[in-house]
Amino acid sequence: MDKDRIFGTAKEFAGKAEGVIGDATGDAQTQASGRAREAAGTVQDLYGQAKDAARDAADTAVNYAKDAYEHRGETVR
Repeated sequence: MDKDRIFGTAKEFAGKAEGVIGDATGDAQTQASGRAREAAGTVQDLYGQAKDAARDAADTAVNYAKDAYEHRGETVR
């Protein structure tokens, strides 16, 4: 799991909590700050997910290439 996913999820949670506090107190600035932090956390989490997916795809491609190289004689026959 990528660190961006972890930090993004933490920011998203903190933003939701801050937004709820802003809602409860009626403070528009706290509400907006919470929504902004939540959105930033969501973006960071999605970025981490994309990095994980790219890393997994690269690993799969490398494994296929290694397998093809190791069995190259069988393919020719």
